[in-house]
Amino acid sequence: MFNKTYYESKFQEFEVAVVIHGNAYDFFVKNPTTKQLQHLHLTAKKHLEMLKRIKSMSEIYDVSFMICNIGMKRLKIDQKKLIATIKVLPNAAIGLIDKQNEGYAYLLIE
Repeated sequence: MFNKTYYESKFQEFEVAVVIHGNAYDFFVKNPTTKQLQHLHLTAKKHLEMLKRIKSMSEIYDVSFMICNIGMKRLKIDQKKLIATIKVLPNAAIGLIDKQNEGYAYLLIE
């Protein structure tokens, strides 16, 4: 979180929000199926390590994670299967618009 450290060293506020959509849903499932792990190119152990990192980003750096409900429905992902730190949005566009209206900058990461 170099960027957070940079802004805080200048006594400027820096917040990060991640809006999840597209092919990223499976990363945020607590107990992914073998098919989901194959899609992610991860082992169960690596997926667990990644979930721990997501949790620490949420807790230590106050990163908020939001996920698109439309995509969840399309992929038949039940909200109960997601990690606890995820907030479900009506759709990804609403989340992006809301955050930009709050002054967040949009950075596309693929």
